[in-house]
Amino acid sequence: MVEDWLKTVETEISNPNRQVHYISIEYLMGRTLSNALISTGLYDQVKQALGEMWIDLDELCEMEADPGLGNEGLGRLAACFMDSLSTLGYPAWGYGLRYDYGMFKQCIIDNKQVEKTDDWLKYGFSWEFFRDKAKHVVQFGGYVIQEGEIGKWVSDGKVMAVAYDQIIPGYNTDTTNTLRLWSAHAYDDLDMAKFNQGDYANALGKKTMAENITSILYPDDSTEHGKVLRLLQEYLLVSATVQDIVHRHYLVYKTVDNLADKIAIHLNDTHPVLSIPELIRVLVTDYQCTWDKAWEMTQKIFSYTNHTLLSEALECWPVSMIGKLLPQHLQIIYKINYDFLEFCKKSKFGDTDFIRRVSIIDEDNGRRVRMAWLAVIGSHKVNGVSKLHSNLMATELFGDFAKIWPDKFINVTNGVTPRRWIGIANPKLANLLNQRIGGDWRKNLTKLSNVKQFVNDKSFLKEFLKSNIKIKNA
Repeated sequence: MVEDWLKTVETEISNPNRQVHYISIEYLMGRTLSNALISTGLYDQVKQALGEMWIDLDELCEMEADPGLGNEGLGRLAACFMDSLSTLGYPAWGYGLRYDYGMFKQCIIDNKQVEKTDDWLKYGFSWEFFRDKAKHVVQFGGYVIQEGEIGKWVSDGKVMAVAYDQIIPGYNTDTTNTLRLWSAHAYDDLDMAKFNQGDYANALGKKTMAENITSILYPDDSTEHGKVLRLLQEYLLVSATVQDIVHRHYLVYKTVDNLADKIAIHLNDTHPVLSIPELIRVLVTDYQCTWDKAWEMTQKIFSYTNHTLLSEALECWPVSMIGKLLPQHLQIIYKINYDFLEFCKKSKFGDTDFIRRVSIIDEDNGRRVRMAWLAVIGSHKVNGVSKLHSNLMATELFGDFAKIWPDKFINVTNGVTPRRWIGIANPKLANLLNQRIGGDWRKNLTKLSNVKQFVNDKSFLKEFLKSNIKIKNA
């Protein structure tokens, strides 16, 4: 896998086509060993070889810790897409956070659920590669000095985002992509002055604060401190990712003028939407782009997957919180919103009520930034995760935006990995399908429709039943 991985990275550098960069706050990857064996075609051989030494491969796979990087459909969707991108041969990078602890480990004590720490990294993780040189400074706080198109940001806080890479193999292909996860480290580990004064706790305060950012998947955000931590998580993810993408692009091309021709960034839900103002910030402040050029490229680069139709469930951040933690980004969001609303006023959709509904800033509920609205305005394509969901998304939730950009809204149905869910979960069924319709279904699920021809085949039906349920004396 590593050999294929290195070849894929080399190919990506010289490949003139666009590269996909997928950003998600969650990745529900599942255990790696079994998936790696299936992808490389070694599962049956290894199972037989271990069996000859009285070792059960299934029991061995169960011993692997399940990475605590996600816990629901959002994370499973991201994992499926990364698997599919590799299997279909697309050059792609996934970006996420390397949480020290997962959601929680469920224990039942006296018929009650008791949550314990999901310490999935307790014994290390054999499938990751620490990238000490792949690290980026992430700023927050401070104020903005008004100069230039977006001002000069003077931050008063910094953390270091350090990369850990995982290999994402494709099924029956040499393409092997990268999942890069960021871990928060302190920019300055120790305040020597406070330490020498005996103030040991505060001497390590910055280190503790930094490490808290990626300490746990989904911190409790019912408190103000929890909300701040969640916002810092999201910004660490997008800032390190955008810096990494643009930096790697610049190393190859020595310019960012062709960024939109070479880079596609997909946002999995609203958590990474701060990538939009962050890309503008990086292009304008670090690469001397004009605002107009940066905004034009941004709209061509980003696309967005919406996961919920409930407006009250969509992520919104108080203007005051973003202004305190990310003052330059708030100014960028204000400018994006101002330019968009001016565009609407000059069009046939310029009535006051329409302007109020499509504004990124929600003035009706305590002045909040509507992240989904920012995602729609800043992306060239927006998709739902099923045909019905996508239709409702375009007609109901984003109906006003669909009037302006009817071609922006599309459907991309949720992904699935048949290699894992059929090949591993039910190998007898997988083998039966291989015998009767061939193995192509593993890469093309439409081939499963060929099973219809056996609807009255008694021998097939008997084998099918035996592969799915336990029948005594069958």
